[in-house]
Amino acid sequence: MDFVILRISMSGAKSTLRWLAVAVLIVASLLFVQSRQSSRLAVLTATVERGDIYSSIVTNGISQPVRYRELRAETEGEVVRVLVE
Repeated sequence: MDFVILRISMSGAKSTLRWLAVAVLIVASLLFVQSRQSSRLAVLTATVERGDIYSSIVTNGISQPVRYRELRAETEGEVVRVLVE
């Protein structure tokens, strides 16, 4: 008798676990779909217009490097030709 009662209660536990697993999968799926929809970035758009582009630079007339680097070749020689298409 105890074996039959134990078997019935195990069957009920398995059924409960299955329903719980199904419920967890449904909730996880809904959360996944919602997170994918909310993570989309809003893209700003504008209509195309023709026009001029203006840019200006204020300078004192002297061009200086930001960082000075001294470059030297390992060997000396003359560049006879450069093969570039």
